[in-house]
Formats: sequence, C-alpha cells, structure tokens
Amino acid sequence: MSRLNALNPEQRQAVQHTEGPLLILAGAGSGKTRVITYRLACLLESKRVPPENLLAVTFTNKAAREMKERLEGLVGRPANKVTLSTFHSLGVRIIRKHAESLGYRKNFVIYDESDQLALIREIVKDRSLDFAGHNTQQLLGRVSAAKNDGHAAETYAKEKNPEELLFGDLYGQYLERTRGFNAIDFDDILILATKLLAEHPEICAEYQKLYRYIMVDEYQDTNPLQDRFIGLLAGNRRNLCVVGDDDQSIYSWRGANPEIMLHFEEKYPGAQVIKLEQNYRSTQLILDAANAVIKNNKRRKGKNLWTAWQGGAKIKVLRGANENDEAEKLFHEIASRKLLDPQLRYSDFAILVRTNFQMRPLEEAARAANVPYQLIGGDSFYDRAEIRDLIAYLKIMRNPDDELNFKRALHFPKRGIGSQTLLRMHAYCHAHHKSLYRAFHEAEFIEDLRGPTAHAMIQFAHLIDEFRRKFREGKLSEVADELAKRLDFIRALQETSHDEKIIERRQNNVREFLGSLKRFEQTSDDPTLAGFLDRLSLVSDTDYLNRQIDRVVILTVHSAKGLEFPYVFIYGMNDGQFPSRRACEEGGEEEERRLCYVAITRAQREIIVSFCEKKTRYKEELNLEPSRFLREIPAELFERSPFEPESAEAIAQREAEEQEEVLAMIQKIKASLSKA
Repeated sequence: MSRLNALNPEQRQAVQHTEGPLLILAGAGSGKTRVITYRLACLLESKRVPPENLLAVTFTNKAAREMKERLEGLVGRPANKVTLSTFHSLGVRIIRKHAESLGYRKNFVIYDESDQLALIREIVKDRSLDFAGHNTQQLLGRVSAAKNDGHAAETYAKEKNPEELLFGDLYGQYLERTRGFNAIDFDDILILATKLLAEHPEICAEYQKLYRYIMVDEYQDTNPLQDRFIGLLAGNRRNLCVVGDDDQSIYSWRGANPEIMLHFEEKYPGAQVIKLEQNYRSTQLILDAANAVIKNNKRRKGKNLWTAWQGGAKIKVLRGANENDEAEKLFHEIASRKLLDPQLRYSDFAILVRTNFQMRPLEEAARAANVPYQLIGGDSFYDRAEIRDLIAYLKIMRNPDDELNFKRALHFPKRGIGSQTLLRMHAYCHAHHKSLYRAFHEAEFIEDLRGPTAHAMIQFAHLIDEFRRKFREGKLSEVADELAKRLDFIRALQETSHDEKIIERRQNNVREFLGSLKRFEQTSDDPTLAGFLDRLSLVSDTDYLNRQIDRVVILTVHSAKGLEFPYVFIYGMNDGQFPSRRACEEGGEEEERRLCYVAITRAQREIIVSFCEKKTRYKEELNLEPSRFLREIPAELFERSPFEPESAEAIAQREAEEQEEVLAMIQKIKASLSKA
C-alpha cells in the first residue's frame, strides 16, 4: 500500500506483520492509533480478510470512536463491519445474545456505580447491618473485590470474624437482589462473558471463528480476567496483536497488572516484539524529563522516547505559599499567557491533579480569575438527581423487574405511595413470589390498601405497560419526550427547591438530557432504548470532555491518559501528594512514577509544575517539600531549581519580570483598543 510511506520503519514493520502473536511496545505519542488502524487496513486490503472477521478492543469509547473514524478515512464503508469496541461493550454484546445460557433474561439492565451504591445503602438499612467505620463506597469496593476474586457468598458464613459474617450477609443479599432484579453491574460484564466462553465451548468456537484477527490496545492496563477473555477469543489461531506501554500502566487499583504484558512472550512463544520510540507529540525537552523519571523503575521493558522536535521550552516552576496561593498563581499564569498571545485558546491548557479533592482550590481560583474551565473526573452530568430520576424511568421501561429503579421512579413525581405501603407490598411480593411491578397490577385486590393508593399503583403499572410498548415501536427521543410530558416532569421540579436558579438549572438539565437522545439517535449503530442504556452504563469520564468549548480543562492524571494538550500544568507536586504517601507505603512507588510519566507526556509544547510550601490539615500547619520525582529530572531542564529557596534577588527579579509582563499586556490592550 502506498500509504505505508507515511509510516516510519518500525511502524511499517508492525503494520505488515499480520500472522501470529505480536507485541507492539508503543511509547507515549508514538502513533499507536495510526499503527492499529493501518494494520486493520492492511488486513482488509492486502490480506483480503473480511471486515467482520476483525476485532480491535480498547478501554475507552473515545479511543474506539477515534479508531473507527480513522479506519473509515482509510478504507471507507468496510470499516463499519469491523468490530471496534471497548472490552465492556464487547462483553455486553456477547452476554445480551446468550443471556439465557447465564440465567438472565435479555432485557437485563446494567447497574452503574450510583445504582450499586443505592442498592448497598438499601440492603444495609433493610438488614440493619452495622458497618462501623466503613462507608458505602468502601463496602462497594469489597463487593467488587469479592466478585473479581470469585468468592461465593457462602464462604463468608464459615468465618468466625463478626465483621466478615456481616459482610457475607451484605454480599449475599447484593448477589441475590441483582439477580432477582435481572440486573448486572460493571464487574459482572467481563466475569459473565468470560464464564460463558469458558463453560460453553460451542459458543466460544462461534466467536473464535468470527474473530480471526484480534488487536488489543492499551494492553498494559489489562487485568487477569480481561487477558483470559481475550485468550479465549483468540484460541489456537494465535493471530493476536497487543499494543501498549508498560511505562503507562497506572490502574492497579482496578486490577491492571503490567506483568501480563511483560510475560506476553512466555505465554505466546515465538511472538515478535516491535518498539515504537519515535514521539510525534512533544518536544525533546519534555521527553528528556519523562525519560529521566521513568528510567528509575526497575520492572519495565525499557525504551527511550525521542523526537525530531529538538529543544523546547524549559520546565517552569510555580511555588505557592499554600494550596490556594499555588492555584491562584497557576491561573494568573494562564491569564497572562492568554493576554500576551490572543491566538491561544483556554482549551490549550490542561491542569492535571493527582486526586479529585485537589480540584476545589483550582475551581475557586478559576472563578476569581474569571477563567472558564471544565472539570473531568468530578461530578457527572448523569449523576444529578433529576437526571437519575428520569433514567430510572427509562430503565424500568426496559426491565420493569428492576426494583431499585422502580422505587426511585415511583417517588418522583410524588404519587402518594408511602414507605409503609411499600413495606406491605414487599410482604405481599414475598408471600406470592412476585416482583413489585407484577404486584402493582393487583393492588386493588390487596387487603388494607385504600382506594386512592391502590388506584395510584395500578395507574403506575399501566403507565409502564403503555410506554414499554411505545419504546419498542417508536423513536427513542420522541417517546422519551412524550413520557416526560405525561409525567409533567419539568413542572414537578419546581417543588424540589425554593431557589429559582436551582429549579431553572435542574429543568435545563432535563431538557439537555432529552436533547441528547436525539443526538444519540443520529450517531449510534443501535438507536434504541436498550442501546442507549447500554452506552450510558459504559461511559467514562473523558467521554464528557468537549474540546470544542474554549475552557481550561481540569482533570486527574488517570483521566488524562490518552489525551494531549499544548500546555500542561501539573498541580500539587508535593512529596506525599504526588507521589502519594499511602501508595508509596504500600509498595506502589513504581506505579506513582508511571503516573508522573503519563502526566509529563501529555504535554506537546511546555510543562509547568507547581507545589506549595505549607498546608493546613485539621488546624495543623504542615511544612511540605517538592515531589521527589522532580529531583529525578536534570536541573538543566528547569527554568530554575524547584529545590533551592528563592533568594531575595531572585524574588525581586521574578517580580520585575511579572511587572514587565503586566506592562506588556497593558500596551497590547491599548494597541488593540486604538485599532478598534
């Protein structure tokens, strides 16, 4: 293919290797997405592989979309028949087709984290479980770990530790209720998909025959379950190509294990290994800093990033008296640069933080500086109460036996059905082995229910029946609009607050959500209610990022993986914070260093690091030191050393430079005003 001329020698070698196992070690910014899409194009055009026999798996919807768009640009319509998917989207597709083999009905719903937390809270309340010192998030983490470790609820009944027995009760109820509600959670997706392939050889053979060539992106982030899932799909054909960078493995907290990548050649003897080390994103100075940090890790394949873009701006250091002063200086820097160069966009700047809690002072500083910003990794649009209420209706239209969302929908807008009535209904359901949805149809025949209450229940059940049919037959966006009007949902929001601004914001959120359904219909391969709910359950933080809007992006380093920005600020580079003291104490310093490497390599033109000298914690003032990772970067790569206290002369010089910048800004503003 003549297009191979656009590739460097290593990329070309990777694209043309089509048979047998292949490990591509792709450094940050080395064009791995180009290699993946060109390799798919090579298989389609040179090898004449039917598109439906190709599978490319990655971790985010954004990456899957980008691959699809690039492949369409290369080969046109055949790209639509190639399976380009996230692990979990592929898992859902497989489970949905074979749900009965796993004991589920095909209309199962997927519980996201908010659903899971709500269910755990409900179980704790119903069972009067006292988990002193453990919050709901921690309990969910334990449930997730127990699932992924393959523990059965019965194993906890043998425990002598009272807390373990208590957890066993919670865990058993969680499993029982989700199964009874015909619901699965995020963990279940790959657990069930792998179980299906492992226990049903005829189904596994069907997919092995379908997917003759498999590519896996971000292989360093796979966990043992994902690796087994892919191994079952690949089978004995061994046409498996994995692409990744062990230096960017940063997800151990969700089970990712870089050892899987390091041992790929042992698992697949004869595998070819190709390194992509030429970077097309950053300046050489940025790469020198990144290389200097990551070389201190012992467990790695080893590579050295380089670029034709030699030189580059030195790393600027911002030192704050405290975290608020640090944030203010950071936004002053952004505002100054924007004034000096009107061609810059706010969206050219990204601020990376180690953890979500660091975002608060940054938000306050952004507002004070009047700089527009967007948060990624903070509160999700879909986690707002009014949106979750509306989503609850959509979920029960898909699966009315989902009692968790059935009860949520029941309570908004209000229908006069109280908690005591629901307790009686639960007793009736238990005695007659019915779901709430089935029991509501029979409300008029249940003793002790007053006429208006029974009537409200029957009306609610009939509403579900009517709109279930409409969602099956009509357009998603139109039926959802009709449902919102029937519920008088917008007007009902007026009763949720006395603050008119809050009411207006909530109403606008609902309108935005309903509008998003129309956009979904225009872009989705499955523009149905089921398709929308599946996509909704699988979105990641970065799916909310809109680079078309001119705002500074504030996000965690974990969320920034796979993204790039001209100017990157790394906020809070204090030892104990980045790297995390707790992570280092638990033996995770190498992963923290990989996290720093990821942060540095997000930058295209320039890196700015910031830290502060003091913080107040619980009324105690703490003295802080710059991050140990900054010591690993050669001093000549910085404008000035982060570790030497500023002398009076240096402070005076810096203030003079800042004064010059302000005067230059004023002159620019005056000049632009005189032209106007």
